[in-house]
Amino acid sequence: MKIGVFCTSINTVPPKNYGGAQAVNYVFVEELVRRGHSVFLFAPSGSKTSAKLIKISTGWGESMEQSNVNNYLVKYIDKIDVLLDTSAFAIPGRRWKNLPYVNRMGGDTNKRYCQYVDRNMVFPSYSHLRYHSQGDCSCGNRRSKRMGDTPVIYKPVSFSGKLEDLPFNEKKSDYYLCLGLIQEHKGTHYAVEFARKAGVRLRVIGPIGNQKYFNKKIAPYIDDKITYEPPIGYNKKWKVLSKAIATIFTTNCEEGGPNVPLESLIVGTPVIAFDKSTITEYIVDGKTGILCDTIDIMCERMDELSKMKSIDCREHVLKKFSLEKFVNAYENLFDKVIKGGRWI
Repeated sequence: MKIGVFCTSINTVPPKNYGGAQAVNYVFVEELVRRGHSVFLFAPSGSKTSAKLIKISTGWGESMEQSNVNNYLVKYIDKIDVLLDTSAFAIPGRRWKNLPYVNRMGGDTNKRYCQYVDRNMVFPSYSHLRYHSQGDCSCGNRRSKRMGDTPVIYKPVSFSGKLEDLPFNEKKSDYYLCLGLIQEHKGTHYAVEFARKAGVRLRVIGPIGNQKYFNKKIAPYIDDKITYEPPIGYNKKWKVLSKAIATIFTTNCEEGGPNVPLESLIVGTPVIAFDKSTITEYIVDGKTGILCDTIDIMCERMDELSKMKSIDCREHVLKKFSLEKFVNAYENLFDKVIKGGRWI
């Protein structure tokens, strides 16, 4: 197949630091090329790929994506059999109504972007599908009026090499880890609260999404036990993840398909998280992590971590979240839409 992959223009593929969608796009495209498909990747300058790279302008917003459609995608639209749209505003799907088209749903925690998608949306978890099927958003309203199943495809671990080359440590260091965007809806302050109540060392690592939030809820508690570090890079985080006692993933929003929990599990590190949203589909409570409702219960259950086996964490991911399953599922969808298939 001749496949187009249209990206948001805020990060390269793969990302240098933060960018879950771009990390997934990288391993996805590389596997498609390996399988013999002709792939056109529409991504910002600096991206690396085995596919044909069409460099788009860097920026954010609907007007930027409209510009990238007008200036770049339009030149190739007749050269592809199907388009996978991983942007936020679904402009290609609205512009070319008969285009064989698939839209990979991102987080969309505020239910803003889904209003733009008129067909063929794929969700990264059943939790996120339910979240967008309550009839209080435009895609949910349309879904209730159509027959047929909406696909759910779990994202794979986004590592640019062979998974067996990733670090794997049964022997842990002395720290817990909070990795990712530092923002209120990501719940970084809950990870800090956990560390303070439990009296443990916590490394907070990632880009600061909101400086006022950081100054108010994170910075006052930085000391010799709770430390902050700027982003460490896409390929440098694996060792840090593998040596952590546990990764604290206290997101406070409806995550679509977060990368960090899978990245933690694949290197043998259990995850402590709130018992809600997509994370409940990732963690086996008591075996690969701890799911609970409050910070206090997290602290009470810490001793369970010593009984968890790193190999169980890794094998769980390899079985349920493999790249092979991910690409197989999308190949089937591409074949379906090329033949005229449609869903919402």
